[in-house]
Order: sequence, then C-alpha cells, then structure tokens
Amino acid sequence: MEVNKRMSGISSRWQASQLSAVRGELEAYYAGFPTPLSSLEAALHEIHARHPGGSPFRMKAAGYQLMAEHCPVKVFRHYPFYFEIDVSKPRTDLGSGGIGGWMRGTPFGAQLTDQGNNWHGPCGACGLSWGWPVMDDNHLCLGNDVVFQFGLNGLIRQAKARQARASSDIEREFLDAVIAGNCALLRIADRLAAEAERMLAGESEPAVRARLARIAATARRVPGEPPETFFEAANTLLFMRETVQCWKAPGSACSDTSTACCGRSTSEMSPAAR
Repeated sequence: MEVNKRMSGISSRWQASQLSAVRGELEAYYAGFPTPLSSLEAALHEIHARHPGGSPFRMKAAGYQLMAEHCPVKVFRHYPFYFEIDVSKPRTDLGSGGIGGWMRGTPFGAQLTDQGNNWHGPCGACGLSWGWPVMDDNHLCLGNDVVFQFGLNGLIRQAKARQARASSDIEREFLDAVIAGNCALLRIADRLAAEAERMLAGESEPAVRARLARIAATARRVPGEPPETFFEAANTLLFMRETVQCWKAPGSACSDTSTACCGRSTSEMSPAAR
C-alpha cells in the first residue's frame, strides 16, 4: 500500500508538471495574438473585388485554398494533438473574429445580416426570441459522424460522384466548394505533419520525440481516412472543430462541435473506442 501511495504521488506530480508545461506553452503562443495577417485578409478581399458577381460558394472555395497555403500552423511540444492554424483570432474570441470571417465584410455578408434582422426584429418584439440574429453563418453542427464514417477523402469522392449528376450551376459550385474545403483541410493536416517532422529532427527529449512522431504519423492519416483508434478519433474531433471554427468563424457553441461541450462526440467516437 505504501508503494501504491508513493507511485500515486509520483503520477500526480508528473501530471501536474505536464499540465503546467502545456499551459505555459499555450500562454506563450497566444500572448502574441492577434497576429498581423492583414495582408492575407486583403488578398481575400482582392479575390472578391476581381469577381464581384461570383457566387458565395466560389468565394468560400478561394478563401479555403488561400488560407490552407498561407496561414501559419503550430504544433505544440507538450500537447498530444494537432489542430492549430493561425487566422489571427484571439484566444478568447467567441467565433466571429479572425480572417476566417472575411466574407462578413462583403455584400453577401451584409445580406446575411439583413436577413437575420428581418426575422429577429419581429420575433424579439413579441417575445419569441431573446437571442441575436444567428443565421447560416453561426451556431453550426459539423456532422462529425460522416467524417468518422468516411474520412475527408471519402467525402471528396462522394462529392465528385455527385458532380456527374449535378443539374444546375449552383449545385456544381456548391460541390466544387465542398471538394475545395475538404482538400484544404487535408492540406492543413499535411502541413501539421511536416511541422511535427521538422521539430522532431531537432528534438532530444524522448517523451517529446515520441509525441511529435505520433502527431506526424497520425496527421498523414486522419482526418483523411476514418479514425481507427481512440487517439485518432479524439484528434479528428478536435481538428475538425478548431479548423472549421477558424476558417468559417461560425461561433459553433451549441452543437457537436461546441466550445463548451462536445455533445454527440461520445456516440461518434464509440466505434473507435471499442
């Protein structure tokens, strides 16, 4: 029993030390936010200016591709998961900040706001709504169940198959954006894997080396393919939540990608857990 108590004490101190290392690393990283990415946001608005009549789907696709290539990625030495892409969003932002919300500054964004006010005003006046005008740009449910079932590569294949049956330009543009968005997410995963490999080459601490090696190997597989282990499932959930939150600035706070809780995540992750 004395040995068990001693081992428990050692374990508690080790966990406290690890948590302190993670907290310190996160605090140091986010202390520099918001980062200066105004030139990238300007490039996004320049794309819109060159195509003033372009559909929102085409604008979204262009934004995904630009951010996937140029937004910095970050792998933390003391954190086991990969997820961080810098879109100049402060750590405490509820969802609408950063360059991911760039389309709010376009005429389409103004149209969304007007549509929200059109229903929110009357509903608020008669006591049916006490919130704010949340339309299609906010409080989204990601649908991680299909990501867990098919992986992003599988969803890309499905979208390409549907393109052959598309009956209108708007449907084809939507599917193009679906494919572009998922390909951009895969690009971010590849960049995170490459960053972990770069860090691994100069790392000497065994525990950190093992962590970086697992990140590099896992990021090459998920979320492109369905997760097969609990670690892959947990990282897929976090990766999807964080990247979509950054790119779309949706304020996903009441869904399976919630800021406060993960809702249906236990049922989504259960196959991998088993």
